[in-house]
Parts: sequence; C-alpha cells; structure tokens
Amino acid sequence: QNPQIEASKHKGISYPIKIHLGSSNFRGIACCLRNIGPKKPLWRKKFMSTEAIQAVQCLKLAKSPSKLEQVFNSRLSRLLKADLLDTLTELQRQNELDLALKDVLQQGNK
Repeated sequence: QNPQIEASKHKGISYPIKIHLGSSNFRGIACCLRNIGPKKPLWRKKFMSTEAIQAVQCLKLAKSPSKLEQVFNSRLSRLLKADLLDTLTELQRQNELDLALKDVLQQGNK
C-alpha cells in the first residue's frame, strides 16, 4: 500500500499529516506544523535597497580616483545610514576592503 498524505486546515494554514503504512499491521502517524523541507532561519535575511546595490556596483566599476570621488559624491552621499551600512557590509563580504575603507574615510571627513 502507498502512504497517504492528507492536509488539515486551521485558520487558512494547512498542516500536512503523514500516514506511514508499513509491512506489518502497525500504522505510524506523524503530524507536522510546518512544511517538510529545510528549516527557515529565525531572523529573516534583510535585502539591500536598490540604491545600495547600485552604489556597490558603481564603486566596483570606478577605477580612477576621480571616478571614485564622483561615485562618493553622487551615490553614497544620498544613502540612508542603514543603506550605507549595508553597502559597507557587502563590500566587506566581497573582499573589497580597500573600497570599504575609502568609503569610511570619505564619510568620516564630512
């Protein structure tokens, strides 16, 4: 016999109920409160804003000091504090520490 899966609904949330049918007369029942699969983290990952992503891309593409200065003045000066911290974290994650340090020094001079 094939195992059957039923779903019960409570307040719009479906809870899967598994019924395991073995070769013997014993039938095991397992009830889960979440879908089968990898467990999600307790803290949801925060997504970067579009402006922060564009700032990181512009910083990585700017090669000359004049271009970097232009990116600092046009892109980074407009970022909110949380977006600026996200930008620094992303640069650090991508091993672009020199750009992150230049960014910190530029913001410190203001």
